[in-house]
Amino acid sequence: MNIIEQIEIKNFRSFGNRKKESYKVSKCESFNIISGANDSGKSNILRALNLFFNKKTDLNSFFDFNKDFFKKEEIDENEIKEELVTIKIWFLNPKNSGKNSQKKTNIFLPEKFWVSRKWKKTSEFSLFDQLSSIEKDFEIEKGSNFDFFLEDGTKLLKSNARASLQKQLTDFIHSIQFHYVPAIKDSTYFSHLYGELQQTLWKTKISSVEDKKNQFEKAIQEETDILMEEFKNSISINGEINPVFQLPSDLINLFRALVVQTGSVDLTLRGDGFQAKLIPEIFYNLKS
Repeated sequence: MNIIEQIEIKNFRSFGNRKKESYKVSKCESFNIISGANDSGKSNILRALNLFFNKKTDLNSFFDFNKDFFKKEEIDENEIKEELVTIKIWFLNPKNSGKNSQKKTNIFLPEKFWVSRKWKKTSEFSLFDQLSSIEKDFEIEKGSNFDFFLEDGTKLLKSNARASLQKQLTDFIHSIQFHYVPAIKDSTYFSHLYGELQQTLWKTKISSVEDKKNQFEKAIQEETDILMEEFKNSISINGEINPVFQLPSDLINLFRALVVQTGSVDLTLRGDGFQAKLIPEIFYNLKS
């Protein structure tokens, strides 16, 4: 399903902001191929999307204005001088097609809208300001029924309607899983992917995994109690020694230690193309 129609990037890395010019990826489809010369900005489009959805410019780096703001040695009169990084996405929401016009008193997120996120020089840890067109597009879709959602005697949207739209927008964006795949896929990236997979598996297999985790903890606890009792006797200590063995609730770091053997050879020792074939399989599990 295609949910992104268009992307606009301003002042981010290799993308500037000039008068009468626009850095857009238009007419996005459900499957897109980005081609271009080396160092032309292909990876920066993916980094911009990762910043928008995951608040990081790559797998681990938060937004850093000094590094991520567009830099150009020579600035001319057509360059718009603003210290803002802007990423704007036009979204498609086909599941809500026609709902606002059909159900006059209900509030639905529009079937088309844009969201713009802006990062300032003072932004820390990818904090951003957000604007969107959801209220304007909601008005267009409601048509003559829009007045029903206004405060009496004003042109202001009722607070409950505004809150409902914002909540639906937040849920919509959070429902999108964007996974940044770097051009260079090293062991660090695969470790990151294994961690993502663990989180997904933990959600879907929570009951059976929890049972086995409890059994493992119990077995280790019994052995630990024996060891501590022997320790207590050897030092003739008075009082109780009560060690408690407990696995962390988040096993992500344990899962990142996963070693994949492909025959007699570790996967990380295989060729890049061979390793990359595992990525779609992991993504399929993340999605399902």
